[in-house]
Amino acid sequence: MNLVTILGWIFTGLGFAGAGYAVLAAVFVRRFAAQGEGRAETCPPLSILKPLHGDEPALAANLESFLVQDYPAPVQIVFGVQTPDDSAIGVVEGLRARHPGADIALVIDPARHGANPKVANLINMSAAVRHDTIILADSDIAVEPDYLRRIAAALAPERVGAVTCIYTGWAAAGAVSTVSAMGVSYQFLPNVMVGLGLGMAKPCFGSTIAIKGPVLRAIGGLSAFADQLADDNEIGQAVRGKGYDVAIPPFAVRHAAVETTWGDADDSDGGSGRSCRVHGDARLSPGDFGVNSDRPDAGRHRRRGHHDPCAPRAEMVYRYRIPRAGRSHLAHAAAGCAIVRRVFNVTFRIGRCLAEGAPSGPWRRCVVGPLTANR
Repeated sequence: MNLVTILGWIFTGLGFAGAGYAVLAAVFVRRFAAQGEGRAETCPPLSILKPLHGDEPALAANLESFLVQDYPAPVQIVFGVQTPDDSAIGVVEGLRARHPGADIALVIDPARHGANPKVANLINMSAAVRHDTIILADSDIAVEPDYLRRIAAALAPERVGAVTCIYTGWAAAGAVSTVSAMGVSYQFLPNVMVGLGLGMAKPCFGSTIAIKGPVLRAIGGLSAFADQLADDNEIGQAVRGKGYDVAIPPFAVRHAAVETTWGDADDSDGGSGRSCRVHGDARLSPGDFGVNSDRPDAGRHRRRGHHDPCAPRAEMVYRYRIPRAGRSHLAHAAAGCAIVRRVFNVTFRIGRCLAEGAPSGPWRRCVVGPLTANR
């Protein structure tokens, strides 16, 4: 048997394995989407916290989707920035003008409360919160008008301490962002579904973290996560550690992909993977990053020339988990694997984009996927 034949069988096996994984993911998606949703007997007043840093594509539309909710109880939205010249302030003022009856608060506070700038921003915003149940949601998330009703229903059971949401991608900035959004819908989301279906994952996403006031106080408040790398995941772990469930209702919100260059798309693809590999008691320190750690929206990737302080270089992982003697060889191996993986990822996404065509019209707001419940 020659080398070509051997390689042929290897790639055939890999192809069948990939197809089998896709079928498994589809089964779990169908099962997840078929879950029943309860109804909240009462809708509690809510405060939504939105940490901001600068303007970005579709920011106004994303934020406005939270202002047009079909929700019978009072809703407060707190926006937070850390500098008085932040361009996001103009977006917030525009929303105030278009929705004069909305309960909108804007907090401008440069105070730092730890190494995670996003959490520092949230802590500063907490002083303006007027309701006991809060929702943390990233600025690049858009939702449907029934979003708050469904969140309230999922949060209603006594055993549930928090609610989080899965998300699909939609292109907000052209062709490159379309490829990036496809990565969210076709790579990230199926992986989440398989992890949930097999009981191997207990996620908590920054797209939505709705949490009851007593539960938040029981886990130490937001200040307990001021030095955490993956603050959203840590909040979920802390809630579960107190004996509560983190519910994931069977619908998806939309994550806006705003990458405009292939470098941005590649960095976006790698950021979550890097953070997922940091475990244990690893904590943030400004000295651990070759990045600008003054940014208040630590969940962002490299946009507008900034670096993401919550996406550390791989050396941070090695420092905490890998003996020094083995770091060099592992670093080279990991780098090689990462290059091969990303080449396949980009090739797959471009091929699928060419096969399906770039979304247009209303479909452009969300890359089509099997669980795109909100379009």
